Amino acid sequence: SLRRIMSREIASIYMFFGEDSFFQEIMIDAILNVFKGEKINLVLGVDSEENIINHLNLSSLFTEKEVIIIRNPKKISARCQTEMADYCKSPIKDKVLIFIYDDPYSSNKFIDEVCSNATCVDMRVPFPNKMKEWALYYIKKRKIKIPISLLDQLIEDYGDNTKSVINEIDKFHIYSNHGAEDIDISINTNM
Repeated sequence: SLRRIMSREIASIYMFFGEDSFFQEIMIDAILNVFKGEKINLVLGVDSEENIINHLNLSSLFTEKEVIIIRNPKKISARCQTEMADYCKSPIKDKVLIFIYDDPYSSNKFIDEVCSNATCVDMRVPFPNKMKEWALYYIKKRKIKIPISLLDQLIEDYGDNTKSVINEIDKFHIYSNHGAEDIDISINTNM
């Protein structure tokens, strides 16, 4: 899905399934970079359903684009589910709607109905063999220099979720004053 977004193929509706906040933010940032819309975060239980429906149905005279992110959508009432499902069948072209379900196995009639009109993306923590790919993507994007042996060690030690690996990469990057040579020295002297 990230490759499609990077090639400027933006869907009108996305459903993210999984708890990896790192992946969620990468995808949202990529969509925002291509779509150039205002980011609107809505959380059910905090924001009212009426507010969410208003964001979906209101069209701007000045065609302002919006990327609407709905977190905690399990709490959507039946009435609101119907309105959202209808919207998903015929979305407004100046809006991208993203539903985020932290439970990768979420399923109900509403989800099934929306999925038929959405791009569904698995946001679970990657398998160890894919963790290195994502860490390398992050390092390249941030222009961080880090020895591969250190990256392998960080993945082995903190690879239970992507955010932990990225956090450790950032710590070493800051600790070394942004130089890979210092990282090697600091690792070797602290072992």
